[in-house]
Amino acid sequence: MMNTVLETPSSKRDSNWENNFLNAFVEADLYLRSDEPFQGPDGFSYMDVSTTDEGYQKLKLEDFISWCAHAGVGIVVNLKSNKTPDYVFNYGMIWNYLLRRKFLNPDIEDLDHGSEAILVHKIVEGFLPKYVRENISEFLTLNKINEVKIGLISRGDNTPYELLWHFSDNKALSEKDSKTLLESIAWFLPLDYRVALTVADDPGLHLEEL
Repeated sequence: MMNTVLETPSSKRDSNWENNFLNAFVEADLYLRSDEPFQGPDGFSYMDVSTTDEGYQKLKLEDFISWCAHAGVGIVVNLKSNKTPDYVFNYGMIWNYLLRRKFLNPDIEDLDHGSEAILVHKIVEGFLPKYVRENISEFLTLNKINEVKIGLISRGDNTPYELLWHFSDNKALSEKDSKTLLESIAWFLPLDYRVALTVADDPGLHLEEL
């Protein structure tokens, strides 16, 4: 099945192709090209995986996904000589699979709730596991960002959750730096998770230490 999926030209790989690829991925024979992560062009760490043997070490998917999730790394599949892979899993997709047995969660559509109050939620282990927090914290520390607090809100029933981030030096961040930081944090999270910065340490948001 994987070979058939990969025959599709890059120009025709749409969301249906992606779903077919992900379904094939969990059933395919997978091989590890290197025991060590490499740094991708985005600055994050990835494991290099092949869907063909070529003399590489065969993987047991469940164990490999678990290792990647706790190590804080993503996965690239069939990285070619021109540095273009067939697929890239960000870290959030990895631990989402470990936790929920799926790489992609369904998107919740934004609804206009007018003046409906913001709902504040408790961040439970099933939403953001401890090992994920630790990997994000390590990344932020390496970037000299400390004293991090997080909160979880939604803007009405059946609307997407928003993961709020508060840093002690939020006010010192430019708009460009704030955008870059949120994009980096998003790499650590499932693709449907929404992130935002909050400047004020508002007691009503029940922010907690990362």
